[in-house]
Amino acid sequence: MPVVNIIKSSLEWIRVFWMKPYGKFVFVSFLIISGAYYGEWQRMRGEYQANTKDKEMFSNKNWQINQLNKEKNELTKKLEKAQNKDCTEEIEKYRKLFENISKSLASTNDEKRKALLIQKQFNKDLEQYTANLQRQ
Repeated sequence: MPVVNIIKSSLEWIRVFWMKPYGKFVFVSFLIISGAYYGEWQRMRGEYQANTKDKEMFSNKNWQINQLNKEKNELTKKLEKAQNKDCTEEIEKYRKLFENISKSLASTNDEKRKALLIQKQFNKDLEQYTANLQRQ
């Protein structure tokens, strides 16, 4: 039972120290200082966790945006190949996809701006594509 003996001797040491004239002051000061350090450590730890979570979310959003741009390019190529066919279904699919994407990515101001840029680019591409179809 060495742990019990250590605890008993520690409590005895604290009791003896408490009886000294400066003991209460030193003990309370120690508790206050250690509590302050612990609180500061917890605050810093929380800030670190929040920062890493934000970075993970931001990098995940960038990855999503890159994936969406790839999908957009693939769909644009498919639509260009199918110019002579009736492509209204694919155009609607394309439009719905990017509307959903822009809504899902618009959680902060930065993502809203990026989603709006993607939406504007999509609208320009769609207008060019429909203008090309009407010319033919």
